Amino acid sequence: MKKSRWQDWVNLLVGAWLFFSPWMLKYSTMERAAWDSYVLGAAVVLFALWAIYAPKAWEEWTILALGAWLVVSPIVLGFSLQRDTTWNMVITGAAVMLFANFSLYRPLSRRGVLRRMARAESRR
Repeated sequence: MKKSRWQDWVNLLVGAWLFFSPWMLKYSTMERAAWDSYVLGAAVVLFALWAIYAPKAWEEWTILALGAWLVVSPIVLGFSLQRDTTWNMVITGAAVMLFANFSLYRPLSRRGVLRRMARAESRR
């Protein structure tokens, strides 16, 4: 993983959205949900910036874990009855996981690793 990918830039924007969403969706008074958004939004932005300027696989795995937490956090932190807030967390978490996964596995197919593996398998 030598150069930044467009997925890292998208995760940066998604993290910024997550950070500002308590004010935009008017749930900044719900402490658990708001702090979850602030902390995880800032973390996604931080790791996305890190992945842009010094790309390594561990940043993508960290972002993937943050996305997984976003999906389950409404249930764990007890604000799952707040429909708009829950949907924001789940959709944002799914997007973060999708782009992190795509960043992890896209370089394999680009370099032809998967094609070479298929050719080697067919020769057997």
